[in-house]
Amino acid sequence: MLLSRCNCYRHQDVDVLTPKAFIGLIVGAVLPYWFSGMTMKSIGSAALKMVKEVHQQFNTIPGLMEGKAKPDYTYCFKLPSQLQTQDHGIIMPRNTLRQANKLFYDAEVKGDTEGDPLKDTSSPSFNILIKLMAVEPFVFALFFAAHGGLLFKFI
Repeated sequence: MLLSRCNCYRHQDVDVLTPKAFIGLIVGAVLPYWFSGMTMKSIGSAALKMVKEVHQQFNTIPGLMEGKAKPDYTYCFKLPSQLQTQDHGIIMPRNTLRQANKLFYDAEVKGDTEGDPLKDTSSPSFNILIKLMAVEPFVFALFFAAHGGLLFKFI
C-alpha cells in the first residue's frame, strides 16, 4: 500500500553530504532526546510543585492530618496538566487535546489495522534475515581472508 502511494511521486536522490540534508539528519537524531529531556524536566518540576501543594494543604486546612477534613482534589488534578503545557510552551485552549483525542484514536485504529498483518507476515522472514546476518560473517570469514576480496573485484 505504501509503495503504491510512493509510485505517484517523483523520487529524487538525496545526497547526505549536502549541508541541508546533514543538518536535517543531525536535528532528526537530536529531537527525540530533546523532547524526552523536556518531558522529564516537566515531570520533575510538576512533581515538586505537587509535593509543595500537598504540603501547603496539610498546613492550611485544619483537620486534614486527622482525616476530618477533605483536601482540594481538583487543584491537584489540574496542576500537572497546566504545568506540563506551560513547560513545553504549548499554548492552546483546554478542550483542544480532548477533541483531538478522537482523531488520534481513529488514526491509531487505522494504523493498527494495517500494521498488524504487516507485522505478522514480515516478522518471520526478518527473524531469519537477522539470524543469517549474524552468522554469515563467521561462516565466510576464512573464504574472504583466503581470496583477498576476490568477489568484490567482479562487482
